[in-house]
Amino acid sequence: MTLDRRWAETLASALDLDVDSIGICHACLSFVSIALDEGDEREIRRQTLRLTPTLWDEGLSLPLRLALEGARASGVHDAAPALDDVARFGARTTIARAVVRRLALQLSIRTHAQLNWRRRSIEPAVAVCDAHPRGGRRGSAAARRLGI
Repeated sequence: MTLDRRWAETLASALDLDVDSIGICHACLSFVSIALDEGDEREIRRQTLRLTPTLWDEGLSLPLRLALEGARASGVHDAAPALDDVARFGARTTIARAVVRRLALQLSIRTHAQLNWRRRSIEPAVAVCDAHPRGGRRGSAAARRLGI
């Protein structure tokens, strides 16, 4: 039994998987993450289909199987058929693709949060530089130390 995409996405959100703890390549996952940020469903599907086998081979396989086994033991709906799909078809399953999308979303959220944090910590220094009598060049020593 192959899971419907929506059911797979619901199951993926119920699994205990974290993008930072499973050890897959964030650079590879970023292609899916960027597509999610842009909102182009066709590109999201294309990148997900293209990168799921790579991420699977890189180390997604074991954490996904363990998460599905834990979900099945906890009685999570559709965990057992998803585990059977993974055993038979590996990376070519709807649950594997749904998990890749879910992990890409986590990566996107964390990346945007980090960028926003950096912007907030840099803004006061930029304001000080802009108030400088010489015109507050962004190339000032203070700005260079902060990487702006």
